[in-house]
Amino acid sequence: MTQFKYRKRYRAKDCTHWKKTETVEEWQKRGGQITYGSYVKTPQEAKRFYQSKAWLDMRKRIHRNRNRGYCDNCGVDWWFANVGLKGMKPCVDHMKPLRRNWELRLEESNLQILCESCNSHKANHTGLELRDRMKEMKKKRLMQVQKILANKQVAKKIKHLL
Repeated sequence: MTQFKYRKRYRAKDCTHWKKTETVEEWQKRGGQITYGSYVKTPQEAKRFYQSKAWLDMRKRIHRNRNRGYCDNCGVDWWFANVGLKGMKPCVDHMKPLRRNWELRLEESNLQILCESCNSHKANHTGLELRDRMKEMKKKRLMQVQKILANKQVAKKIKHLL
């Protein structure tokens, strides 16, 4: 047995009965059903969407209308980026993941503003797993903020803000 690309690695070179990998469309014709969302999009299509004018315009509108100056999950103010808290760049995020709910991609009610850290921690999770991950992230961020506020030099800088 010789080494091949990953998907062919366990197949002998002379094996003729190996079943060809089927596409999603072929699987659906055989009766397979997609149980979540109405579309399955590839990473390339998602990337194209994120570079589209429609998404860029929607993102600007959300930043302009709904950015309250803090993360919708952890509640940490964007200002803390100035005193060393990493991952405080505001990001527009889909509440219901884009790849599972393609039809909601430009739905304003499905968008929220999260800090970069909360957004990356949320990833593509939903349901109870998402709730637990976001609670965990919120605790972590608040501990980071308390640590920064405990620093005397930072406390002097932000004394006028508090």
